[in-house]
Amino acid sequence: MLKENINLTEELAHKDQQLERLRAAYMEPRPNTTTATNANAASTTAAIPTIQPIGQNLQNVSYLPVFTGVGDITINLFLSSVEYLLSSITEEGLMKEATKAIFYRNIQGEAKNVVINIQQPDNWAIIKKTLRLRYRPDTEPHQIYRKINEIRVNVSELAIELQNIKYKNDELSIYYQDDQYIDLTNVNSLLVNVAKEITQGILLDKNIGKRYRDYNRHHDEKKVRGQLH
Repeated sequence: MLKENINLTEELAHKDQQLERLRAAYMEPRPNTTTATNANAASTTAAIPTIQPIGQNLQNVSYLPVFTGVGDITINLFLSSVEYLLSSITEEGLMKEATKAIFYRNIQGEAKNVVINIQQPDNWAIIKKTLRLRYRPDTEPHQIYRKINEIRVNVSELAIELQNIKYKNDELSIYYQDDQYIDLTNVNSLLVNVAKEITQGILLDKNIGKRYRDYNRHHDEKKVRGQLH
């Protein structure tokens, strides 16, 4: 019985010693790991340049129209859409990745055959130049002025003819916007002047015709009155 009490006392003393060591270890000053971790994260963040997420840019590429060379998507619409997207990307590497995605995803059909031999599918300047050479507007700038000078229509057809010429001029203006040698800025004012001249000429013809008819009618009435007398 005495021996059991001694063993129990020693065991309790041993446990007290363990608890004391644990308490001492816990109370010892330790390095501030949170501060160190934050400092390391800050230094790491400072070392990494701010870049745009490539996933977002590629997702935006998927929203662009697909250009095939035929159909409703014109060369002007496609080029404008692509350049609007690329202008929002400031990091060169991401711009090249986006351009490459456009090359493979958004240029299809006949248009793909036009650019298939380009060696740098991440170079938008080369892609744009190649597409523009192939898909030119079907009207040349000098033909716009010829069309204006050759307008010979009546009033009912005048509005349609002017609208067609304006549409062609807008298409050419966008296509040649970077060409300093092509100036189409005065086409709209020419169209307005031509419309006025044609409209006034038609009204003048109508007035002359009315006067001529009135004169004939008046002359005929005088003849009839003369015969009666």
